[in-house]
Amino acid sequence: MPYAFQHRRSIAFVETDMAGIVHFSNLFRYMEAAETAFFDSLGIPSVGEEQGVQYGWPRLETHCRYRAPLRFQDQLEVKLLIKAMTSKTLHFHFHFNKMEGDRTVLAATGELKTIYACWTPPAQALTPVRIPDSIAAKLAIAPPEALIPETAAKC
Repeated sequence: MPYAFQHRRSIAFVETDMAGIVHFSNLFRYMEAAETAFFDSLGIPSVGEEQGVQYGWPRLETHCRYRAPLRFQDQLEVKLLIKAMTSKTLHFHFHFNKMEGDRTVLAATGELKTIYACWTPPAQALTPVRIPDSIAAKLAIAPPEALIPETAAKC
């Protein structure tokens, strides 16, 4: 039962602003990409359908704390950790590490809280539901010490 996942990527030019720094909004996209890759690695659908009812993980809350700039072609490791889990919610914690050879610089930390919900098209009204046992059995909560970033940017 994993509680951590690492997703690596290179920063694309289109993700930067006029100063050549990754636009702040992209870190939320990186969180979502890591979440999707994590679910994929476990065979958990990000959005599923059963008997005409769709299931997914709408967002309840998210935030990000920026610590060091990321730039075009930087190598980024997004570390996802499961901070908490209830019968209906998952709370992820993220470390954004800029890889510089064998050195890493903590570029940001983030949080994403989701709820498992269903809806029947076309109404699209969301109803929170219990996370199925088949999904919950594949997940674990990270130990508190894992949530502490291993590196910190020095200014």
